[in-house]
Amino acid sequence: MKIGAFAKANQTSIDTIRHYMDLNLIVPEKVGGQYDFDAICQTDYEEICKLKGIGFTLSEIQTLLLFRRIGKLTGYHRRMTYLAYFDQKRAKIADEILRLEQMARALQDEIGRMAQEAQVLPEKVTTTGVPLDYLELLGCRQCSGSYQLSDAKVHNHHIVDGELSCHCGYVLRIQNGILIGEGARLEPSEDVNTSYEETFVDDYILTTSPDYLKKLYQGLEWTKRHMDFQSFENAVCMELGTGHGFFMRHFIDAFPATTVYIAIDYDLQSLQWLKSIFDRNPPKCKVLYLCADFMTLPLKPHSIDAVFDISGSSNFAFDHPVFLLDSLERLTKQDTTLHGYYILFKNFSRHSKVAMLHRSLFTWETVKGMIGKLGYKEIDHLMTEAVDQGGPLENYFVAGEKVYTAIFHGKK
Repeated sequence: MKIGAFAKANQTSIDTIRHYMDLNLIVPEKVGGQYDFDAICQTDYEEICKLKGIGFTLSEIQTLLLFRRIGKLTGYHRRMTYLAYFDQKRAKIADEILRLEQMARALQDEIGRMAQEAQVLPEKVTTTGVPLDYLELLGCRQCSGSYQLSDAKVHNHHIVDGELSCHCGYVLRIQNGILIGEGARLEPSEDVNTSYEETFVDDYILTTSPDYLKKLYQGLEWTKRHMDFQSFENAVCMELGTGHGFFMRHFIDAFPATTVYIAIDYDLQSLQWLKSIFDRNPPKCKVLYLCADFMTLPLKPHSIDAVFDISGSSNFAFDHPVFLLDSLERLTKQDTTLHGYYILFKNFSRHSKVAMLHRSLFTWETVKGMIGKLGYKEIDHLMTEAVDQGGPLENYFVAGEKVYTAIFHGKK
């Protein structure tokens, strides 16, 4: 019987049979370049399944089969040898059950303690919105005029809901403390997580390549050691593509109280989720949540002191043939600081979606060259090792491609 027929007869996969062959658990005879699975192979397979079913590992099964095969165990001796192994296994399982029961009791104690703390010390939710003193940063995209508060609900000097209007007639809306500009995605698309509950980040982590997450953490730790957050005293900082807020949630408390932090994303649901997190534990500095397309940001020219380009330009380049920082140069000052994370590809396949997009925007040479043309001088940088796949970029991969990241820290 050939391997395909043997696997089908036993309702398993060919890969499983090959794995058992690699471990010498099943030893078919090779006839004419193909393996022939006979009655002995069938007996071995059935014994493997029986031993697995009562808790033996493949390594332990290897040992048992070797005793039977090499020791020529039959009848009484086989029963006695197996009896000894089974008794040892039963004792191990009993110890494991005891250990698991102790763990279950400890977990239950922790669950009870946390539930009690939640009842005794409920989190205080702060109502925040667009700070009134941030209106001076806003500029009309149509006429470059200033916005005036026309109709709004204000709480503790924060605009929670309402409208801002320009003399030219252009209007910005504020909803639940988030400033909504042109190009905002107000409704979730069909291919994204729409729950935005407590498990929002949990779901992202569980469905993202561990190697990619390790590189993300490596980058955050590098930033912690190489960026002087106190230098942003009285600075207006802009983060492009805040998304899940990994960068912001990691560092927001490191910024001075006088920092103006503008968190920008075109997806309203993700900003609402992020804002709900900070409403429970407000940072020292004030935050402006801005939901708009990058090309239509309602900010005054030359108002930004620092740009945090946390994969914003890279994500933008998947759908646009331009380097995002080029288009936003009008917003930055002459001495702006740039801290950017860039997604890069090691290997390109002509069949991949990446190759069909804008290949040059995903190479370090091009990205660094574009940054240099904008006048930024490198202070330091980090290059991570390439990994096979990465998180939200999964759909852009084919076999053989690798992704890595580069972090640029510099100043004009």
